[in-house]
Amino acid sequence: NYCSADPTLPCSICPRVCDAGTYCDAVSDACMPLREAGEACTAGTQCLSGACTSAGLCSADQGEACTGDTCDGACAEARDGATYCVRSCNRSACEASTAGGLDWACIRFTSLPGEPAYCVPLDNCIGFGDTATPCAGFVNGECGASCPPEGCFHFCIPDDLGG
Repeated sequence: NYCSADPTLPCSICPRVCDAGTYCDAVSDACMPLREAGEACTAGTQCLSGACTSAGLCSADQGEACTGDTCDGACAEARDGATYCVRSCNRSACEASTAGGLDWACIRFTSLPGEPAYCVPLDNCIGFGDTATPCAGFVNGECGASCPPEGCFHFCIPDDLGG
């Protein structure tokens, strides 16, 4: 094809000319390095994390340090003062994460159709009745539980996600 015959063609014509770790910039029509969390963006394709927040900043990746403007999910504060970006997820990417030294699970908090699942840390909390204990992981969160066929586990829902 003409793209492989002429590698000098602009990336808007031949988008595959951009190497891994780059994107095709619409203004300069050149391949540019992907942007870090907190850098300005207009689309997720410009960001290392693949997500641009509503504030126009590249989102932190799942489990990375964040601010309210640099996380496209919820920026949850841990009891030790660290922050973690809690993003919508797919099960395999979430459960492979060890961000912050924590174990993570992909959980859907509501049964409403179309609502995303979020990647949240597993927790030793108890969320029911008189025996309720607070989330060990987050300052502002609520304990949840899931009991799939392979056994029950507890997790912490950051308040910003509707916990």
